[in-house]
Amino acid sequence: MREQGYATDDQENEPGVNCVAVAAYLTSPTVPSGAISVSGLAYRTPLRKLVDDVPAIRAIASGEHLP
Repeated sequence: MREQGYATDDQENEPGVNCVAVAAYLTSPTVPSGAISVSGLAYRTPLRKLVDDVPAIRAIASGEHLP
């Protein structure tokens, strides 16, 4: 997670479910206070799609508005 800036779960925890997680910085700009995870059914949401959406997930988790 430190190298990529996000973590993935490619049906490892639950067959048929993909997941991506990003750190959440709610109380400090440098120390994460938790994580936000987004999961989807693998047949509808391939892992690549979740990874491609990491910037949007980060923006939502940080409270930023997307254009």
